[in-house]
Amino acid sequence: MLSVWLIRQFTTDMVETLARPRGGARAVRLDAALKRRLGVGNSTGLGMAPFLVRHPILLNNWMAAREEALARVRSLDAATPASADALRKAHAAARDTVAQWRSGHPIQTAKLAGLRADLEALAPRIADFPGPGLRPSGALWLWGEGALGLEGQEMLLAMLLEPHGALVEGRAPGMSADETAGFTLDGAMRVGALRAILHQRCVWALAPDFTDPAQQARFWYVSEEKLEPRLGCRAEDPGAERELPLCTGRYPYAEIRDHLIADDLLPIDLMRRKLAFFGASHFDPRSDKWVRISLFRHAPYPLDTGEPFGTPAPPSPRPTAHASTTLSRPEIEALCLKVARGAGLGQGRAEEAGMAAGWLQANGLDGAAAPLARLRLGSPGPPHPTPGAWHATRAPLCPVIAGAAPSDFSTLPDGPHAGDLILAAIARAQARALTLTWDGGAVRLADTGAREGDLPALARGPEG
Repeated sequence: MLSVWLIRQFTTDMVETLARPRGGARAVRLDAALKRRLGVGNSTGLGMAPFLVRHPILLNNWMAAREEALARVRSLDAATPASADALRKAHAAARDTVAQWRSGHPIQTAKLAGLRADLEALAPRIADFPGPGLRPSGALWLWGEGALGLEGQEMLLAMLLEPHGALVEGRAPGMSADETAGFTLDGAMRVGALRAILHQRCVWALAPDFTDPAQQARFWYVSEEKLEPRLGCRAEDPGAERELPLCTGRYPYAEIRDHLIADDLLPIDLMRRKLAFFGASHFDPRSDKWVRISLFRHAPYPLDTGEPFGTPAPPSPRPTAHASTTLSRPEIEALCLKVARGAGLGQGRAEEAGMAAGWLQANGLDGAAAPLARLRLGSPGPPHPTPGAWHATRAPLCPVIAGAAPSDFSTLPDGPHAGDLILAAIARAQARALTLTWDGGAVRLADTGAREGDLPALARGPEG
């Protein structure tokens, strides 16, 4: 999002720079008010929907931050004159935004009409805010829950939060998530216990009647060309045998409970939820599978400093011979996933390889080099678990498959050597201390996550 914000500044700077040689003395800067109205357009497709399903803790933390922020504002006993004035300004800005919001999609067109009506219904209550009584923000929200549609309620929520930045912004650090630490599988759990949990917590997932074709009309898959999620029609499109397992609580907001393969599914609703957390506006569906949005519309620019039009920009520093690019953990995971897919691994195993690479990098090892070294070994074999030791069905042992295998067993027998990738997978799957040994070395992984031993030798693998 920082890159998008900077690109917005670069684009307007480029327009003004090109205007000077073309217009000469007639060249002027963009009008400040008009410039503020410019946003960065973006088109988003189906990739966001599986992202929300596969990152349940992150989704939960986003939604929990939203709910707590609303609860904090609703609990205020009184509204100050400044916050009441800010609320009225937020309402006026919302009306202006919706007046300029256009969409050609019939569903969104109807939603916009309802939103305009909701803002009109809000107007007299905003004008009289805070009114008598305690907790005026809470009273306004309770009224909105009964009188406004979902679009109007979401806009009201944003308006209520707007005057209280100091009260709600402290939740921002809690919106990140360590997905690898959230769900440790208990391989010793009995099937009956698992069934009881599903019937207690996931009744919504058991409700669809899958004998009804309409309830399984679609299927999700990964495009071989783009390596991105796609949505197919089961009755018309080939590839259903490669369906992703997206049609499924410890976290109250972690699960997408919409029926993700029904004929009435609207993926754009899933996309909008994620995009809203990025500050996207002017949501404009172009079909039920992709949307156009605007980012940073009406936001200030990085260089809004009031400098004269002709002030030259400082020269850019020249890159040095030692310049390098630093990748974040999600970037490493995404790139290694694509490498693994390109090498022939299935989607599930490729995801395991990507997550393992990210874990290794976060723990001081070369996460990107590890999958590359393993892929160069050719087609490694899966483990053959036997009491006391695990063996490869063909050499070398595949670290991705072997690393995921502990999730299916309550204990891990001694024996397999598959290098650093298996260490990453076991660290995520096991909740106790573990020691890996091989000829000439050993590594101990404590249940606290601490590591000791010959980590460099483990990272080099059998060819090192």
